[in-house]
Amino acid sequence: MNSRHLSRGGMPWFPIMGEFHYGRYPAAEWREELLKVRAGGVTVVSTYVFWNLHEERRGVFDWSGDRDLRRFVRTCADLELDVVVRIGPWGGTASRATAGFPTGCWRPAACRVPMIPATSASCGRCSSRSAASCPG
Repeated sequence: MNSRHLSRGGMPWFPIMGEFHYGRYPAAEWREELLKVRAGGVTVVSTYVFWNLHEERRGVFDWSGDRDLRRFVRTCADLELDVVVRIGPWGGTASRATAGFPTGCWRPAACRVPMIPATSASCGRCSSRSAASCPG
């Protein structure tokens, strides 16, 4: 890195980042859609880990099928796309129920404020399991 550009492999590198939410697409479509992203000039894919997608039932995490973060990251790597994994719960808050938090972490609907003690321990579980799902 210098005052003009980042470097990668001794060459100037100008990363172009795009957003792709793997949890909103069937896994069977990831490769095709990521090829389109790459064709558009994107070199880095950012993705949210929607906590409430992976822990629909308190304490039970599901990383299979369309929720397989490891498979998504590997698919990106196969296509020579770098990945920035953005671990929830605040992912895609405008369009996800309960702002990405599992429903068990919320007070009654009228309040709409996360219960911090319940969230702190649970969020740590989600973060560590998300990290364990990422190869490399």
